[in-house]
Amino acid sequence: MDVTLRLDALAEGRLSAVKAREGDFFDRKVRLGSVEEVDDEVLGLLAKALHQNS
Repeated sequence: MDVTLRLDALAEGRLSAVKAREGDFFDRKVRLGSVEEVDDEVLGLLAKALHQNS
């Protein structure tokens, strides 16, 4: 499963760039193969995206 984020961050490590359509702000993603892959890094990216978009 891909978790697509609206996030101002470099595409590096587990965070990769998404080829977004014009006007689409969700341009980063994290690919997850199982629930076990949801770790502190993923939770941190989700928290950062929430903070930037609140």
